[in-house]
Amino acid sequence: MVALVVVVALRGEGGDDPARDPFVSPVARAAPDCGGGDLVADDEEPAVAGETTYLTATLRLAPGVEPCTVRRFPGVVVLDQGVPADVATVLDERLGEPQELVVLPDQPVLVTLGWSVGRYCEGVDNDGIILRVAADLELEVPGFGPTSCPAGGAATPPVRVGPYTYVDPRSTNGTVVGVVVLVGGPGLGTGEFVTRGRLELDGPDDYGAAVGPDGDFELEVPAGVYQVRVSTPQWHAGRPYDGGTLSVAAGELNQLNVILPAH
Repeated sequence: MVALVVVVALRGEGGDDPARDPFVSPVARAAPDCGGGDLVADDEEPAVAGETTYLTATLRLAPGVEPCTVRRFPGVVVLDQGVPADVATVLDERLGEPQELVVLPDQPVLVTLGWSVGRYCEGVDNDGIILRVAADLELEVPGFGPTSCPAGGAATPPVRVGPYTYVDPRSTNGTVVGVVVLVGGPGLGTGEFVTRGRLELDGPDDYGAAVGPDGDFELEVPAGVYQVRVSTPQWHAGRPYDGGTLSVAAGELNQLNVILPAH
């Protein structure tokens, strides 16, 4: 109780002023917003997961520049042969937690973008992406390349824009294990294991695993929030069952047991 009172008192003294907040480091309090010439960008090779291609840009301090602050999301402009294209973008908090971060000499920030380039049907040769960090600070990184369109397609998925992060949101995985059970087994209330079928986790990307003969499954996925779906010929002739949502924590064993209802 005493510790709680002390914390509340300190917060009250600091108020909403970062310059007085004792929970904000001196470096963060002193770091101005990043502006023209403060940052340079490195790029990484694209990574493909399912139908999505990901690009991660690393933003570093330019030589001789003092620490500065970036806030939540960058603006993004998609280029088509060097010219701004009419490609929609959408902010995606599944690619990181939006916050204010200080760029330090030994601590760059990352921005991750995702795009289904193989399903974009308006013919864009995306040779570059402009990251608008501030009104006077724009950084260009290589783009996703030419888009393509499946036969008979008409989709135009937006580019998903992640917030500034210190860690690549797709590099931290968690393991999901569990069993799938049918209600109403050979003994009253005991249920029985599903012996065949598939469990799917739908999120920024979709992942799945076969259900084993003992109802068990295991798969490794990036940390995040997923929609759980199960299908098996043992339940309603394979109709998918909506198992709700699952939050997968990075570096942990995440337990998921699915009980298929009788009706």
